Amino acid sequence: MSSSAPPPPPSSSSTSGTMKVHIPAGMRSGQKLKVRSPAGDEVVKTIPNQSEWSYEIDGRPYFRLQFGPSQTAAASTASPAMSAASTMKVHIPNGMGPGQRIKVRSPTGSEVVKTIPNQSEWSYEIDGRPFFRMAFGDESNAANYSYSTTLSTPPPPHSTTWREFHTRASSRYNPPPIGMKPVQHVPRGVSSITPNGRHKSLLIGINYTGTRAALRGCINDAKNMQTLLLKNGFPNDGSHMLMLTDERHRGSEYQPNASNIMKAMSWLMKDAQKGDVLFFHFSGHGGQVPDKTGHEADGFNETLIPLDHTRAGQISDDVLWGSLVYNLPEGARLTALMDMCHSGTGLDLPYDYNVNTRRWTEDVNPAHSRGDVVLFSGCEDSQTSADVQGYSGAGGAMTLAFTKAYQQCSSSTYHEFLSVVKRELRKKRHSQRPQLTSSQQFDASSRIFSLGHDNGGITSMIEPNHNPQVGRQKRRHVRPARQGFGRAGGGNDLFGLGIAAVGAALFADALF
Repeated sequence: MSSSAPPPPPSSSSTSGTMKVHIPAGMRSGQKLKVRSPAGDEVVKTIPNQSEWSYEIDGRPYFRLQFGPSQTAAASTASPAMSAASTMKVHIPNGMGPGQRIKVRSPTGSEVVKTIPNQSEWSYEIDGRPFFRMAFGDESNAANYSYSTTLSTPPPPHSTTWREFHTRASSRYNPPPIGMKPVQHVPRGVSSITPNGRHKSLLIGINYTGTRAALRGCINDAKNMQTLLLKNGFPNDGSHMLMLTDERHRGSEYQPNASNIMKAMSWLMKDAQKGDVLFFHFSGHGGQVPDKTGHEADGFNETLIPLDHTRAGQISDDVLWGSLVYNLPEGARLTALMDMCHSGTGLDLPYDYNVNTRRWTEDVNPAHSRGDVVLFSGCEDSQTSADVQGYSGAGGAMTLAFTKAYQQCSSSTYHEFLSVVKRELRKKRHSQRPQLTSSQQFDASSRIFSLGHDNGGITSMIEPNHNPQVGRQKRRHVRPARQGFGRAGGGNDLFGLGIAAVGAALFADALF
């Protein structure tokens, strides 16, 4: 560690101090910005790294500029009255590069998360090891945001059982308000949120026994996922885990009809708060109905098909988004697995991950929210998903690949895990292509994937909200697709098998 010269003490002159410099929309770190000091002098400053930005309550970013009698301005996030500042070497681990985050402990014992700078700012030891220098003092060089990444007091366990909730809950869907609204947010690269230890899960498996569209492995899928979750910190009691299946020996409140599914999603979201880790799994038939709102890029709403679909209709991705995604609070995480046909955008999440380019693509008409939601889906919207025979019995190809990949890949990143799932499907010669969509953009090549809050001793963190606005944004109107146009079987598994069609899904357009 080496010391640099301490900053000069603050002057009593009215021209000494710091000032906020708001960063214009569209500008980013490294760009030049002309600034006028309180004395009227103009200086050109370089916008600092995002780790040095602060934010107004309305989300506008700014950095602090230090000035004095000489009007020699310097970008600073520290107070001018800060005690003597020093620098320390931060060695860059092998394999890490610019833009990735690294946790650093300063000589004072404080932990901060820093973004590795561009290589032009690296130095090298005599043995070739790269490092960069980090200033420390009062640790204010780490961005200071108005939310905490840890909870001082963990919340109590969930206490509402499914039986209690089912008797008094309504299955009526209350859609989110129409339009966008600004919310507090932070940029990518900010410290993630530590889970609070609470887990809750909803598992649904429907075999449609006795129908011409009967499946064999969906109940097995739900039970296999239950086994995997129990090994990863999820409690198996009525307040924390719920399974709906169409097994005849189970009571009516556990049958996966439309009413119970709607109530179960409300139960999963009940009392959700910052630090919670949730899981949703559906294995069964999926379908498509024409989207009359003009939001869906392909002209279709993707749907999941409940047991009583001929009477109650289908449940659309609009409703799933409004029930599971929009209501999730900032700082809580929901991981979802949907093993059904046409499941690619089954939760209407705005960001789609490309495993080849390692980039996220935003939907043409995105639906943004605060929480950290990630969906692994069995195939693209235009594809079908296979029901297969595995070593442990029948099951969905995606669920079998997912559970096998998780057993193989301890402490893997999201990118690595998705790659293994794809490889498992290819090994079985399945043509379906699994998808990863998310409510938040994150670095899938460095973020650790875990079902629970812990994976092999590594805490699986929660992504904070990066979206400046939440709600549905309509940039372009898309004409509704015609049922059956360009989709085998009319775009719906059950319809193609001769089962009575529901002309308009009961829940399909409820959001609008």
